[in-house]
Amino acid sequence: MPRTSGRALALALAAGGLSAGPVHAGHVPQAAVIGFSADGRYAAYEEHFTDDVSQEPYAAIHIVDVAGGTAVPGATTAVHIAIDGLPEAQLLGDGEALARQRALEQAAPLLARYGIARDNAGTVLVHRPPSDFDALPHDAQFSIGGAWSMWSPDLSVLRLSIREAEDAACLRERGLPAVSLLRIDLEQGDGAVATTLHDDAGGLDAGRGCPVGYRLYQIVAFPVDPPGRDLCCAADYALLVLVAVEFMSGDEGTDARFLPAAALVERVF
Repeated sequence: MPRTSGRALALALAAGGLSAGPVHAGHVPQAAVIGFSADGRYAAYEEHFTDDVSQEPYAAIHIVDVAGGTAVPGATTAVHIAIDGLPEAQLLGDGEALARQRALEQAAPLLARYGIARDNAGTVLVHRPPSDFDALPHDAQFSIGGAWSMWSPDLSVLRLSIREAEDAACLRERGLPAVSLLRIDLEQGDGAVATTLHDDAGGLDAGRGCPVGYRLYQIVAFPVDPPGRDLCCAADYALLVLVAVEFMSGDEGTDARFLPAAALVERVF
């Protein structure tokens, strides 16, 4: 579990990583937060893409245990639609939308089980798609209270640190001499409070594949049970979800997935 400080700010991270589903070459996946539970303990996000080669759509929904700091094991709904399973109208239109719709329908029992509501979608603080070449891929400065007021005084800094390491499986199966390991740190209050959100110090978890790079994707804030006053001044209980893209080594090139991590931390001014 990540090391945290305080009680007030619920922080969830989805940093670039591997999700369930097949590995495809050349596609650019997208991710979006679906919602959070009212107490901020759980969050859900979706990822979706259309394979560049087969043109077959894929969508998945994942549940994140914010308090535990990781994805909920087995709490994933994935839909992969073969071309021969797509209606003719979808072949001429957006098959990805159909995959997303089916994934959401199948995930409804999971979302209900963890009390996740789409109305609790939170507010996007930072969004950095791969198409944005001006954005820093590994660092972000942002204000949690800035989601509701441009005069909010709090400042947070997020950093993705990457180092290379040998991995026997990736060397054997992919011919990669090294893989990229990730550490994610959050600093608040001009560095007064530091929280480690994710750390691959012990090596890659099983099923992570062979990561070769990471990029910050999205930061979302959600106020958890705010007092009865302006949100700009009552964001002590906010939930952040940070999403980053991890570029994987596939058979025909690089691919991308999303890896969740989470923590409860306190907002610091």
